[in-house]
Order: sequence, then structure tokens, then C-alpha cells
Amino acid sequence: MSQEQMLGIRGCSYQDSHRNTLISASQEGVGQDSISKVVKSSNAANLRDFQPVNGPYEAASWKDDLGAYVAAIVPCSIPVLDTNWYMLTIQAGSSATDVKTLRKLITPAAKAYLAVTPCQPAKPATSPSPAASSPSPAGGKSN
Repeated sequence: MSQEQMLGIRGCSYQDSHRNTLISASQEGVGQDSISKVVKSSNAANLRDFQPVNGPYEAASWKDDLGAYVAAIVPCSIPVLDTNWYMLTIQAGSSATDVKTLRKLITPAAKAYLAVTPCQPAKPATSPSPAASSPSPAGGKSN
């Protein structure tokens, strides 16, 4: 089931015959790089057990009334879109085993996402100085 047209989120869900979500994965553009701010602003009413996930990305796990989640925010600039950050979210059941598995899954999932998405480097906060981008005197590339 695609969620793209329902919520403006790209992703898919696998559900059982009773329409209970077994696992769901999605991506969406976000306006900031803080997983805490993004998650807490949209899930404040029933957010439980919010815990950061150690790794190379801004990531965390949490639970709500629908299950357990893990998400990572990754830098990804796509020229036609209006964001430099994407949040990848994976949802499953809310048992301790589900949470532990999801926490292990988010870093490889984020790396795979970046490997297949046409990202460009995020725009720098300030423009580089002319000296930093000029070639070295020997005509080679600068470091």
C-alpha cells in the first residue's frame, strides 16, 4: 500500500489480513536535522520511550499507540525539492524485540537510501572563500 498520495510521504506498508501493520517504511522531506524536534513535534500526544540511536546519522527510536518506530534524518539535497534533509522511518510491532531489531536496522537502511537516491551535497551554510576553491600553484587539485 503506497502512502505517497495519502500523506505526502513515499513508502510502503505490509499488513496482515486484519489490516494490522506488520512493517512499514517511509521517507519524507523535513525542514531540520534534529530527530528530536521532528519526532516530538509531530507525536507529542502519545510519544513513549524516545531514545537516540548511536551511529553516523541523527537517529532515534520510540513507541506510540500504533507500534514501535525508528527513524534517521539524512542529508540529501535534491534540486527540485525544497529540503536538504530526509527522514527515513521504519515501523513495526512494539515488543522489546521489535524495538531492538529496528534500532539495528536504521543505520544500514539509511546508508542504502543514500546509495540509491540522487542526492547532492547539502548546501554549505556559508560560501567558501575564493582561496579555498582555487587550484594549487602546481596546477593540481587542492586538498
